[in-house]
Amino acid sequence: MNIKILFGTETGNAEEAANVISQKLNEASLSAEVLDMSKSSLEDIKNCDIALISTSTWGDGDAPTNAMTMLESISAETNTEDLSGVKFAVFALGDSMYPNFCQAGEDFDNALSKLGAERIAELCKNEDDFYQNIAPWVEQIINAIK
Repeated sequence: MNIKILFGTETGNAEEAANVISQKLNEASLSAEVLDMSKSSLEDIKNCDIALISTSTWGDGDAPTNAMTMLESISAETNTEDLSGVKFAVFALGDSMYPNFCQAGEDFDNALSKLGAERIAELCKNEDDFYQNIAPWVEQIINAIK
């Protein structure tokens, strides 16, 4: 099974979350490749069985700099890719003091769903202290896979 965890981050928190997700999957005998979105493309998502997105929100609800191109690619009006063979889930980080809390995560979740990918866990919105939510979220994914 080809599982990819793509992260979008400005300060490193979403990358750290991606590595924790990978570790928890590994503990369940599932291996995943962790990828920086700036070094990834839509092809990476198309060519995997499960795409897990770990992203923070930056500025006024924007995707982090390293995730901007990926989000623009998958959410473009002209994008007609069929991702119906891909399962996905989004782990979003943000600060609830801002009105667009976890907006980048919502944007990835909506864009992947719109292209036909199958959601295997609900969007998980988190403050920077995400550790209490990550284990139950990964458990949902493991249950959906097995």
